[in-house]
Amino acid sequence: MICEYGCGQEARHQFKNGKWCCGNRWEKCSSSRRKRSKLNKEIWSDISLKERQSEIIKRVWRDPTTKEKITEAQKEGWNKPGVKEHQSKLSKQAWNKLGVKEKFAEIMKEVQKEVQNRPEMKKRHRELMLNGASAHAASFIKNPSKEELALRKIVKELYPQAEHTYKVLDIREYTVDNALVEEKIVIEFDGYHHFKNQEAIGYHDKRQKEIETQDWRFIRYNIFQKFPSKEQVKQDIDNFINEVRGKLKKGSQEGIDATANKNVCTHPEI
Repeated sequence: MICEYGCGQEARHQFKNGKWCCGNRWEKCSSSRRKRSKLNKEIWSDISLKERQSEIIKRVWRDPTTKEKITEAQKEGWNKPGVKEHQSKLSKQAWNKLGVKEKFAEIMKEVQKEVQNRPEMKKRHRELMLNGASAHAASFIKNPSKEELALRKIVKELYPQAEHTYKVLDIREYTVDNALVEEKIVIEFDGYHHFKNQEAIGYHDKRQKEIETQDWRFIRYNIFQKFPSKEQVKQDIDNFINEVRGKLKKGSQEGIDATANKNVCTHPEI
């Protein structure tokens, strides 16, 4: 049996009107598509028809009730039983396709990194934090913060003798995050709560100055910098230790020289 719609292919389906077709719908027949396309071209070549249809569309949209009718029809369609569940199922199927989540997360990570690394964004973020925006952010941050815990872990791995939450001044009850007691070096990370307002900034500056009067020295990292790597922390601490040891060595050498000069002066030649 050959398709009765004119394409010449083998017919596989019989419709209710008794005709046989190569497809399960007459629109799928190649001959029908050509005829319909030709007819559409002839119809739309009539300029008056385009103008008439355009005028009808404009008249419909001028009607103030048109948008309301469309909205109501959309709500009715959406509220039909099973429609929401079917739409949700389709969304989950598309989202759970292999690699979709990973690809989306990768793209978002690249976009976020690009935006955050823009100089104008860094400047704007810093101004917002210093002008009080950090007060709101600080309310959501646990104490100690994630960065402080990460820095504590790095310091402990590099220097097992390091003390955490070490009390350096008994009178003021000041404690520091990380301390190398023998070298008198403090390593801290300044989170949002250090910059939430001028009072907090003034308090932490005063605290550091009072601790430094007891010959302690500070290595500080903060939220406006890239979080330090393990290698950077080791290099910063080693530089401080070498500097402290160099000063102690120099001081002891000066003391020896002063003692020698004093001995020479107090024991004149006979």
